[in-house]
Amino acid sequence: MSIPIQYNNQIPVNNGGDPITQLPTDKNQPSLSEAKIINSLFEKNYTTLELVFEELKDSVIFAILFIIISLPQIDNIIYSIVPITKNSFYFMLGLKAIIIVVLHWLIKHYYLSKKRQ
Repeated sequence: MSIPIQYNNQIPVNNGGDPITQLPTDKNQPSLSEAKIINSLFEKNYTTLELVFEELKDSVIFAILFIIISLPQIDNIIYSIVPITKNSFYFMLGLKAIIIVVLHWLIKHYYLSKKRQ
């Protein structure tokens, strides 16, 4: 026994979800956690040039800090604060490296993070 098949020219269109106009909405502002989730879902797609400039920013910060810390006036200030650096080039070099790293961290995490918000 065969079952007759009926063909219908009208194909119902359903993409598996509700139409956007029928979804429930409210007028409340999203909470901070909801806003973070939304921002993480809809991140901006950076171009290659934007990514290069973003990475170049760290190098420029290090270069500027290195030039500033290498000035003779800074050496004199360090000599007056930490007298052992007069006798040892390596202590001076280590202290300058620590100063550059700390200043870079402060600039990157405080100054530049405030600009993003």
